[in-house]
Amino acid sequence: MDHYLRKDRTFGDNDYYFRLQPFHTPKILNAFYVWSNPVENDAPMHVIHRLGKLWSKLESRHLSEDGMVDHAAIRDDELYWKFETEVCELQAISLDDTDDAAKTAFVINVYNLMIKYAFCKMGIPATSSNRSSFFDNVSINLGGGIFSFNDLEHGILRANTRHPYQLTTRFGSRDSRKRLSLEKLDCRVHFALNCGAKSCPPVKKYTAEAIEDEFELAAMAFCEGGNVVIDVDGCQLHLNKILQWYMADFGKN
Repeated sequence: MDHYLRKDRTFGDNDYYFRLQPFHTPKILNAFYVWSNPVENDAPMHVIHRLGKLWSKLESRHLSEDGMVDHAAIRDDELYWKFETEVCELQAISLDDTDDAAKTAFVINVYNLMIKYAFCKMGIPATSSNRSSFFDNVSINLGGGIFSFNDLEHGILRANTRHPYQLTTRFGSRDSRKRLSLEKLDCRVHFALNCGAKSCPPVKKYTAEAIEDEFELAAMAFCEGGNVVIDVDGCQLHLNKILQWYMADFGKN
């Protein structure tokens, strides 16, 4: 697929300049290919689980002795290009007819998978300003809508609740993406998302059928994993930064 810079010319042997599809929207991760094939009948959950298995296979091929993933080696693997193509199927996934349980599980799985993919494809942001730009600008095409990682987290999963350090919500009243926001914020979502930081919860697969039990297990594992420490002698409670940043999400319960 190619694009003429003024979008009104046909590709051919002429004097016009064209841009190849993979370079047309470089900040959209799954724009390598314009998806035109039929979508699987049991999409979207089956699609994201299949993509997750493919990425896990890629990572398992390129792990160092200390358990670190070799991103350069992944990009040279032929399976990477298979993933680059297949992840574009998300362009055709519609969430309009999914209930909140299915939408929650799907978007969490998309977020956690695409973070890994983004780190490999775009690089790992090294500074606070770079991280802020990364989560605001690196995006995914879901059903034709463009969503940054912050859009997925704060716009959809946190029910379009304002980011603690931003002045406005992700989706304004006229933003068509607002229709995909969950009806209610569940604070346990913070125990399911992994943004790539060492202090983040481990990545797990979430399902629509068992999301409540999976959230409970994730919350228990997070609190028992050194993120909530009670100092009885000192009468102090030590909490993970996530609980401080999103205090308002937890304080209501």
